[in-house]
Amino acid sequence: KQTAKSKNSDIKAAKFKKKEVLDKLRFEWEKAKIRLAELRDQAEINRRALENSEELARLTYESYKAGRATFLKVEDANLKALNWKMEAAETEIKILSQTALMENLAAEK
Repeated sequence: KQTAKSKNSDIKAAKFKKKEVLDKLRFEWEKAKIRLAELRDQAEINRRALENSEELARLTYESYKAGRATFLKVEDANLKALNWKMEAAETEIKILSQTALMENLAAEK
């Protein structure tokens, strides 16, 4: 049989544990928010780099057609544009994953 003092101690321990869990959730939420902002910044960088690399690929191809660039230069420019497309897609996947994590953390609050 639990005494009143023992019950009070159990209640305090449970409250402390709850506060500890909520503090950890808040910390994880803030970390996730910061990571999402970083990923969005990276997505913007990727977007600009992709636009530039696609323009460079287009200009390189025009130079090739005019006889001023080699086929290898065209392929190199196309490969760089493709790499930026893949980088952009990977970042978008990370953004979606981070958003899902934040939704999960919000549900736990």
